[in-house]
Amino acid sequence: MSTVGHFLVEKLQNMHNWLSEECQGYDKHKYDLCRSILTPTNATIVAEILLRHKSTIYQRDWYNLSRIPQLPDEIVELGVLIKPQPKLHDKFWRYLELFVESVSSD
Repeated sequence: MSTVGHFLVEKLQNMHNWLSEECQGYDKHKYDLCRSILTPTNATIVAEILLRHKSTIYQRDWYNLSRIPQLPDEIVELGVLIKPQPKLHDKFWRYLELFVESVSSD
């Protein structure tokens, strides 16, 4: 049986694969290292941090995304990298929304 954490790890890996193919400037090797130490627990913690700031996620607020306390630097850096690439915006925010919804009890 799969847990929410395992689901989140899988989706983060999917996000990594997508960005590796479509995001200009994405450092695949840097994020390969991050993925290698990613655990279901860590993925769930990140999703819970995003959940606490879900209004920022649902409003697709680039400014406040970078100011979420305790959000891993890698996620903040992705926002900075993706923001000038409008064709990636919708999918990026949909991933973050999926992470929020995965740990939401609403």
